[in-house]
Amino acid sequence: LNKYIRERERIQQLPKTKAHAAELTKISKKLVKAQKYLGKLYSDEESDKEKLKDDVRARERKSALYIRFKNKNKILQQYKTQLSSLSTQSDEMRMQAQSTVNNAASAQQRAANTMATNK
Repeated sequence: LNKYIRERERIQQLPKTKAHAAELTKISKKLVKAQKYLGKLYSDEESDKEKLKDDVRARERKSALYIRFKNKNKILQQYKTQLSSLSTQSDEMRMQAQSTVNNAASAQQRAANTMATNK
């Protein structure tokens, strides 16, 4: 590519004749062709990278290790759900017990006040 660019610049410095113009046109066509080829190489490289990544992902998903991971992760999520449910239930029981203790303390206080006023 650089070779064609230098050649084109060298010919542009020469006096303008039909032979030089024809040679300049020929080199410009070669330059465009080389640029297209280089662009195709880069675009092919990108598509090859994507194709390779997709292939690796597909192989990973089919591997025994990945399948075991997914199964264990599924079990872990189930345990997390159960733990969350149990935590919620225990919080409710704790609040209910605290309410019962508060009610009992309040009833005991009222009973003590009633006994004190009855004396």
